[in-house]
Amino acid sequence: MTDTAPWAKSTPASVALHVQTLILECLRVCGILLQPFMPSKSSALLTALDIPDEQRTLEFAELGRGRVGQVRPVRLFEVPATKASA
Repeated sequence: MTDTAPWAKSTPASVALHVQTLILECLRVCGILLQPFMPSKSSALLTALDIPDEQRTLEFAELGRGRVGQVRPVRLFEVPATKASA
């Protein structure tokens, strides 16, 4: 993603869309595979990606096997507060 720089104005829209699609697909697969280890966080991620319950199984844990729906923002981890220097 860094090499492609989809946020740059010079990046063609088709390239930016391809990178976005690949990133969302990778997040979908990671969300499925992390369910046994982080059930609430992976559920929040899959819900934010609008993945139906019936597509949250290992059968769909490969690129191109499922489909990302309407993406909504989600905060999976809280950012720890930093101490102000005195």
